Amino acid sequence: MSGSIVWETRLPDLKIPPTLPGGPRGSPTYYHGLLWVAGGSRVYVLNPNTGAVLSMYYIGGRMGIVNPVIAGGTMYL
Repeated sequence: MSGSIVWETRLPDLKIPPTLPGGPRGSPTYYHGLLWVAGGSRVYVLNPNTGAVLSMYYIGGRMGIVNPVIAGGTMYL
């Protein structure tokens, strides 16, 4: 790898620059071939090769620095 950026993705529903807590400041989690990232009031599922948003789940509230942890098929935020 050259260290160059492979892809960039803007997550829907998040304003840039962030004006409220909840921007995706935590690390994504790689699980079953997908990237899972928490931001704002949602969990987003990304294609790790292209950065495309494949799905998003409304959780509610505002997440700060959150690193999703998946164990036994359950996600912990």
